[in-house]
Amino acid sequence: MSRIVTLFLAILLALPAGTEEPRPLLLASTTSTENTGLFDAILPDFEKQTGIPVRVVAVGTGQALLLARSGDADVLLVHDRASEDRFVKEGYGVERFDVMTNDFVVVGPPDDPAAIRGEPDIARALGRIAASESRFVSRGDDSGTHKAEMRQWRAAGIDPLAASGRWYLELGSGMGPRSTPLRPWAPTPWPIAEPGWPFATAGTSISWSKEIPGSRIPTR
Repeated sequence: MSRIVTLFLAILLALPAGTEEPRPLLLASTTSTENTGLFDAILPDFEKQTGIPVRVVAVGTGQALLLARSGDADVLLVHDRASEDRFVKEGYGVERFDVMTNDFVVVGPPDDPAAIRGEPDIARALGRIAASESRFVSRGDDSGTHKAEMRQWRAAGIDPLAASGRWYLELGSGMGPRSTPLRPWAPTPWPIAEPGWPFATAGTSISWSKEIPGSRIPTR
C-alpha cells in the first residue's frame, strides 16, 4: 500500500543570551503535532530537566513560519520541506533537523460514498472524489497538510478551487479535536449537511478515530 510521508522538522532560531530567570521557550508547531498528544508526553520531562518552561503555539506551518520571521518563536516544529529550506536559506533559522515522519491520509465516512476504499494511490482517490463530486473538506490554511493536499490535486491534474463552495469546502483552520470542534462527518456541530472527505495527517486521523466510532482511512 503506497503512502505519502512528510518530515516534521525542528528549526532552531537565534536565541538571546541567557538571563537569571529563564523566559519561556516559544515553540511554534503544527496543529497536527499537537493533536497527537506528543507535547503532553514530552514537555513535562523537558521542563523538569532544564527548568525552562515551554509555551506551545499550535498553528499551520505557514503561520508558524510567519511567527518565527517576526521574532515571535524560538523553535519551529513544522512539515513543509520547501518552506523550511527557504526559511533557513534566507537567514531566519540557524539549523534544521529531521525529527520524525508522518503519513498523510484521506479519511472518510464508513459508507465510502466516493468508492475509494482500497485505492493505493491518493491522487487517483482524489480523482474519484472529484468525478463523483463527493464532499471534500480542505484545511485551506496554507499549513503543511494543506500544501501536501494541493500537491496531490496537481498530481491528479485537478484544480479543486474551481469547485470551491460546491463539493470542495475550505475550513481555513486545523481539523483535529484540539484545534476545532468541527468533525468531517459528525452530525453536530459540523455545519455541513453531507459527510465530507478530509486530507489529514495520520496522527490527526488517529485522534479522530478515538472520538468518532466508524471513521475510516480508506487510502494512504
